[in-house]
Amino acid sequence: MKNMEEISLAIAITVGLTEVIKRTNLLADRYKAVVALIVGILVTALMNANINFDIAFTGIIVGLSASGLWSGVKHTLKK
Repeated sequence: MKNMEEISLAIAITVGLTEVIKRTNLLADRYKAVVALIVGILVTALMNANINFDIAFTGIIVGLSASGLWSGVKHTLKK
């Protein structure tokens, strides 16, 4: 991941994939953040065609960003 466009795309893909997984209702609520982290790592690894510490760390950031983005929008729209 070299630029903000790639990271933004990874966050968008992670939000979408995580939401699809959430809607299957196969997971308890407490595991949804972990799923976002795993999806974020997988998306960044696939976008870079390899995995190393920097890519895994970027994946963690992407997963946390996707989880926080979705949570923030959801809570803002409820009020």
